[in-house]
Amino acid sequence: MAQERFYYNSKSSPLHTIDENILNQILTMYENGSSVSLIKDTIPDIKINNNLHLFLPYVITDDICDCGKKLYRKTKGRTSFAEELIY
Repeated sequence: MAQERFYYNSKSSPLHTIDENILNQILTMYENGSSVSLIKDTIPDIKINNNLHLFLPYVITDDICDCGKKLYRKTKGRTSFAEELIY
């Protein structure tokens, strides 16, 4: 279950050990505006709490930084201060 396209800031994330296809489904649902409760109901086998955004991984993109390393993109949160982060 290697997740080669993702980087976790928190190794205690409940999403760290799941299959990459399921993680892609969670990310897609979250980015499309699905509620966290709907995501929990759709994928009941994964321990997801209401702080889902905190545990979402950075997506390693194919874009290359000037320093020669790949860029990481953090999924945009749903708060009034949310912004998409790219490192």
